Amino acid sequence: IFILGFNAGALNWATYYGGMGYDLAQDIGVDKAGNIFVAGGTSSTALTTQSPPGGTYFQGTYGGGIGDIFILEFNPSTSLIWGTYYGGAFEDNPFGLHVNGCGNLYVTGFTYSTAATFPLQNFPGAYNQAANAGDDDVFILKFGAASPVSITASSNVAICSGTSTTLTASGANTYTWTPAVSLAPSTGDIVIATPVLTTTYSVIGMDLYGCSDTASVMVIVNPPPTIILPAGIFIC
Repeated sequence: IFILGFNAGALNWATYYGGMGYDLAQDIGVDKAGNIFVAGGTSSTALTTQSPPGGTYFQGTYGGGIGDIFILEFNPSTSLIWGTYYGGAFEDNPFGLHVNGCGNLYVTGFTYSTAATFPLQNFPGAYNQAANAGDDDVFILKFGAASPVSITASSNVAICSGTSTTLTASGANTYTWTPAVSLAPSTGDIVIATPVLTTTYSVIGMDLYGCSDTASVMVIVNPPPTIILPAGIFIC
């Protein structure tokens, strides 16, 4: 395949990517940080691959059959920072790629590979078909990104029973606090908490792209002191 980069009509990057077999780019996308993603199909068994640190999915060898998927990521300086095969023992081909505002990557296409060799990941609560139903099936992949949102909340605080404290959060555009029953209000970067018992509050911060992060703060409620006087002693 070839990949070209233009800036205001001027060519500033042009490269081949491929091996000894067929290599076909199917889609390209750019995230808001300027990272470039490419997905395609290949029969080349010795593509240049790159495994980044941090638990990113990586398949360093050709899966088999007449075609495998490849997925590439280049940073804004056009250095290859992720390059992987994805596929099983039979033909696998992507048709579409999308990068959302949070940096999550989605790839879809078709595969003849069975679950015995095609990499699957069952996310709790998500739709999951654990086996190929016959002939070629659709596949849907999602690769998560570290959230671009990082929020901080107030430090843990102790209060006396019947009093209130102010909780704050920063680092996002909108904030939702739970449990809401003892908060006024339950949204915003500044809320007033009046818990009856010691309570841990969670706050979800979200940016303009819908990316989110969570933080928590504990409000410790100390009961009022109990004064015990000796017999015959009175307080007026």
